[in-house]
Amino acid sequence: MEVEEYARIAAAEDDHWWYRNTRALMAELLQPWLGTDQRILDAGCGPGGNGAWLATHGRVIGVDLAREALEFVRARRPATTPVQASAERLPFADGAFDVAVGITLLYTVRDDVAGRWSLTETAGDAPITPTERATAQIRQLLERHGVLTREVVRSEGIGGGFTAAYGILKAMEDAGRIRRGYFVAGLGAAQFALPGAVDRLRAARERTEEPHAVVLAANDPANAYGAALSWPERAEGRKPMRTAGALVVIVDGRLAGWLGRGEEQLLTFVAEEADAEPTRKALAAALAREVGPDRRTTLFIQSVDGAPVDESPIADALREAGFARTPRGYLRRVARA
Repeated sequence: MEVEEYARIAAAEDDHWWYRNTRALMAELLQPWLGTDQRILDAGCGPGGNGAWLATHGRVIGVDLAREALEFVRARRPATTPVQASAERLPFADGAFDVAVGITLLYTVRDDVAGRWSLTETAGDAPITPTERATAQIRQLLERHGVLTREVVRSEGIGGGFTAAYGILKAMEDAGRIRRGYFVAGLGAAQFALPGAVDRLRAARERTEEPHAVVLAANDPANAYGAALSWPERAEGRKPMRTAGALVVIVDGRLAGWLGRGEEQLLTFVAEEADAEPTRKALAAALAREVGPDRRTTLFIQSVDGAPVDESPIADALREAGFARTPRGYLRRVARA
């Protein structure tokens, strides 16, 4: 990976839903083996987010091949000892650890050694070729996005761009591992998808009676805007961006709102049509749900589309959702017990 990718992971891994849920799942699965004062190996540690959680159970050694990832560990995760090495060639004696964890690691292992994680002399001696490394990267993108298009590959900064990725994707299609088709309208014919992703797209085609809103980090792979899809056009003013700390609100699959880092500036993308008011209510309710005991304690909106909140059509919906008018804008905070 490039250093920019590790920076994106480091910025997101404490709060992003995927990383939080992964840690919660691993905590449940590892509960019978995790205790206190243990020797723990975090193989493929990346910037070190999992090591921070594992450190509550003992001393953590974080192993990764990438020097750039380990620099983030040194700077941000003092409880983890970084070691540059391959998980297939660990520089430790047998029995050196009580618990070994490899999260989002096995997709980088070649097909001939995938499966149950074990080390063999053959696997350890065989170098990873550039093609194998590129294939592992494409697999990661498929798992991350479900559907890969030219625009998605470009947004991920893959070396060689879509031209380099196409050959690997075509080989995976010929092997029956992925499908090629016209899954997303308007994004060109060269689209590749995991079978499960296609099934989920088909299941989501029918709209529900009530608008369904989802709040995502703006740089979340699940947010297609600014990557696979262009941001909706705005006549003037601030433009949305896939920046760390910003949020997007998706209502029935369409971008309804973008909240900038620092929370104060809200941009809306609600067309003046029959379902505009239900969309605004869904957007306001989704933002209100971001405030809670296990989430953020306050959310303040100073302006909407560059104007005071009271001048926006969404003002009534925000008040109905629990935001309070203040001299500077609209505020929602955790209710005191």
